[in-house]
Amino acid sequence: MTLETLDYVRKPFAVKVVEVTVANMEELNIEYNLGTLEKKEDGTPFIAIQTRKKGSSFRVFAGYFVVEMGRNVRCFSRKLFFDQFEPA
Repeated sequence: MTLETLDYVRKPFAVKVVEVTVANMEELNIEYNLGTLEKKEDGTPFIAIQTRKKGSSFRVFAGYFVVEMGRNVRCFSRKLFFDQFEPA
């Protein structure tokens, strides 16, 4: 018996997106309750987000994207965002 495979493309879905900037970082953090505002030793601001893994965190810098997918909110680096999304 030979299995017949079919090609399918995942259906696209629309998302709401905000690019993170130094100017809107605090407002985004408050609006989406992402984490805590912190600064690197050189003064670069970022949002520290606690992940589900105990003790690990994710840093969101200016240039990242906050994406609303239904009730979920995700943060993407610039490269990862443009690898996965394109303008509607």
